[in-house]
Amino acid sequence: MKWQADVDLALPGVLAAAREPGVELHTFGGYFGEHLQEKKGPIDRPQMVAGLPYHYHALTQYYAYQRDAGILDIAAVPLRPDLAFNRGRSGQKWMEMALHSTATVLQRLEPYWQAEEEVTCLKADAPDEWQDQLLRLVRDPVLRRRIGESARAVVLAGHTLEARRPLWEALVTEVSDRWLTAPEKRHDPLEDIVTESNNAPEVSG
Repeated sequence: MKWQADVDLALPGVLAAAREPGVELHTFGGYFGEHLQEKKGPIDRPQMVAGLPYHYHALTQYYAYQRDAGILDIAAVPLRPDLAFNRGRSGQKWMEMALHSTATVLQRLEPYWQAEEEVTCLKADAPDEWQDQLLRLVRDPVLRRRIGESARAVVLAGHTLEARRPLWEALVTEVSDRWLTAPEKRHDPLEDIVTESNNAPEVSG
């Protein structure tokens, strides 16, 4: 789960899913309380929300988060769509979950355009849809496995550094070629300063 401004979208659905038989609720980086808060270290008491226990995982070192996230079968990644900051995010969270073959419910929003709905993820907008999608994954292990494995295959095939390397090489080549073949288009602001200095009138004492 993610936190604060985003969590209200998915919270009713998360709680409904957590009440299903055999489901455990885990949170990463935040915990449920009277107010949602961000904690940097372990909490020394059992955590409860709406009568349900949940396991808190502190966001400490990134590799530890990546390791611990592997325990998830299902992940919820809500984003409030009315926040411009959220619309400018990347699809990194989906990719992180996909590498663990975790079936993910994502906000139906621009950052997750790479994730194909019903193929490599499920998507939701309003709280009711979040609940429906999360319950689908909880109750259907075949769907859960198919979504998670498809997402992992897509990310490994097209979104690793090695997979994206040709695109970066092509971009660097294109920019370099333009720079080298059109030197007259280059402009150094320092040249203006030097020119102004050379053209300044001499002052004699």
